[in-house]
Amino acid sequence: MNVYQNFKFDSDTLEVIQNMAKSLKLILTFGNNPEGNVCFAQNKDVRPEYKEIVLQVEILDYCNAIYQSSKFRDSKTDFIKVDLSQFPLPENNNNFWKLVSFGAKLRQLHSKEYIPPEQITTQFPVAGNNKVVNPKYRNSPPQEGCPEGGVEGELEISENLHPMKEVKPPYFIIKNHKIPHNTITRLPYNPRLKSRVKELRYAENLPEVLFWMQVHKNHFYKIDFDRQKIIGNYIVDFYVKKLGLVVEIDGSSHDGKEQYDAQRDAYLKSLGLKVLHIPAIEVLQMMAKVMTDVEDFIIENYGERYTNRDPPHPPRRAPPEEGNSRRLIYGKVYINETQYFDNVPALAWNFTFGNEQPAQKWLQDRKDNELSLINILEYQKLIFVLIETGRIIEEIEVIMC
Repeated sequence: MNVYQNFKFDSDTLEVIQNMAKSLKLILTFGNNPEGNVCFAQNKDVRPEYKEIVLQVEILDYCNAIYQSSKFRDSKTDFIKVDLSQFPLPENNNNFWKLVSFGAKLRQLHSKEYIPPEQITTQFPVAGNNKVVNPKYRNSPPQEGCPEGGVEGELEISENLHPMKEVKPPYFIIKNHKIPHNTITRLPYNPRLKSRVKELRYAENLPEVLFWMQVHKNHFYKIDFDRQKIIGNYIVDFYVKKLGLVVEIDGSSHDGKEQYDAQRDAYLKSLGLKVLHIPAIEVLQMMAKVMTDVEDFIIENYGERYTNRDPPHPPRRAPPEEGNSRRLIYGKVYINETQYFDNVPALAWNFTFGNEQPAQKWLQDRKDNELSLINILEYQKLIFVLIETGRIIEEIEVIMC
């Protein structure tokens, strides 16, 4: 299935396609395959600067990739309804062919003609009537002082989702090192832990209070620390949202809980956070060393050294390595009280295209119906498509930034 087959080509659209080809100094060929002696020029091994032919479908693949960029896409429009004149001309041939490649991958992916079974990781492990009753996403990290059930449903976000006003400069300075902001605010949050947070704050744990006196009100390099922060089903001692940094003051209560702490750290790190542990005894007896250790940890994990009066702008982000896109947080999609799709990333469940969330809408459209084996496989394929789409969009954003 060609996802562009319903695209309407009027004279204005054809003129836009021709102008794109002309700007790239390429010969435009209509249809999906070159003919005659131009096959070599279209070989995938030919470097972009040596390509001479561009196909109509490749122009559309380029536009499809551009359309995925958050800087371009209008959430209320469909690709086939977009006027191609709205698409920018390619900046150079190299970026053009990269975007063509990504657009083609998306076209092939969304056609879902064939997805290797070994690439499907989502499972449907529990037998039952397969009836879709109340689709719900659950992400249940290890418990910490809250009832069973964990963080579930559509995750409540701990911070306002409206874009933050840009802070200038977008970095801190520690010991002649630039520390670029690495803001992480979209975190799982269990509201049932609010009462526990109040208890911990009123307990006035001495090492935590002493450390708090060193960092509150931006006393530490104007870095804002939050105290007793709920993240998932955990309550961390201190959190720096501008860095994605968790600071834990470890007292005697941690003795004998090495396995629990390791599991806890693994969960926090899976969210992209870094964790610094500080022994409580050092806070009580060697505060100067503690603050130096905090400085050194931040420099080592976030810093960039500079020598000029004004630090340079952050370098352009490198493309993600193959198979190394954003870290995925997995959970279960329950279709009823007992049956669920397992190993579903939150990224796929919350993936939004236009004004719809495909993983959620697919189940809502089948509410009160029983899923057949073909339906189950179709949903497993959909999750795979959404995961891969997210990864490809990340690479497109790198080029478009």
